[in-house]
Amino acid sequence: MIKKKIESLIDQICVDYPIGAIAIGVTDREKDLHFYAKGNLRYGENSKKVDKNTLFRIASISKIVTGITMYKLVDQGLIDVCENVSKYIPWLTDKNGNMTVKKLLSHTAGLPVEYTPDGPRDENLLEQSLKDELSKIDLSLLKDESEYLYSNIGIRLASLIMEKVTGEKFTSLAKRLVLDPLGMENTTYFLHEAIQKDLCYPCDIVDEKLCLHEKTWENAVRYAAGGLFSNSCDLLRLARFILNERSDSGEKIISDKSFSIIKSKIAKDNKNSSDYYGQAMMIKEREFTMVGHLGSAPPYATALFTHGDYGVSLLMNTYHSSLRLEIVQKIFDLIYKN
Repeated sequence: MIKKKIESLIDQICVDYPIGAIAIGVTDREKDLHFYAKGNLRYGENSKKVDKNTLFRIASISKIVTGITMYKLVDQGLIDVCENVSKYIPWLTDKNGNMTVKKLLSHTAGLPVEYTPDGPRDENLLEQSLKDELSKIDLSLLKDESEYLYSNIGIRLASLIMEKVTGEKFTSLAKRLVLDPLGMENTTYFLHEAIQKDLCYPCDIVDEKLCLHEKTWENAVRYAAGGLFSNSCDLLRLARFILNERSDSGEKIISDKSFSIIKSKIAKDNKNSSDYYGQAMMIKEREFTMVGHLGSAPPYATALFTHGDYGVSLLMNTYHSSLRLEIVQKIFDLIYKN
């Protein structure tokens, strides 16, 4: 019965809003419970139907993987999140001594908002791109106790720190330390790899109607902030990791202490008094607490949240990103009221 109710919910949303494709997944602590998908890989074409294996760009859900990767290195003694960033990036001098690694991951370092979906294709340009962008910012103006300000620049700096202390590219680190142990074998940072799989291509809106749009952008210097492609199956593996604090195979990956820090309420979102941020993880306080992350890279709109004993993944090809949290909440409502 619950499956039919979820499917009816999604069917009605697809009637009410222009959605090129949508894929949802539900898991408990042990296994996948339900998948449902509508739409084609390319909107308007008689192409393959979207299913649980279809890749979408998951945008800022990528930050969860970034945070776990960072705390794996913390557990290994390679990084101290309470240290000033300049310890790891000497050219970045913070005159107030306030910019710590922990503040980067919680968006409280005072760094500005940044969204550049298209850019360099070479991840070797990460450091130079950050030098160029930060040279335009007066870091002396950063306050001692900065308020929450969502900043992809901060997450990118965190990935550069990881590269500095290990001598390994961030994408390689994240794959080796997190994606592979979690069994997320279809998840990738690289567009050329995603295209070789069943990728849901972005749609467009012309005169308030959906139409085919084949442009697929990439920016290799912001992989850590929002560069991953993934599917419903892999995201539910990540959801179970958040629920159980270990992989499906029983691997801890990060310590209990690190997990506690990641999911703690470090920063409060001033725009919504019931929204908090941990270490690359969102905590949403509504009728119940949801832990996970939203993602938006128009027209990709995504969400991955856990609550109680369940996790929900949502992948959409639509410009109505405001629907993400509403849909996830309604699915949790259906689960718990069933």
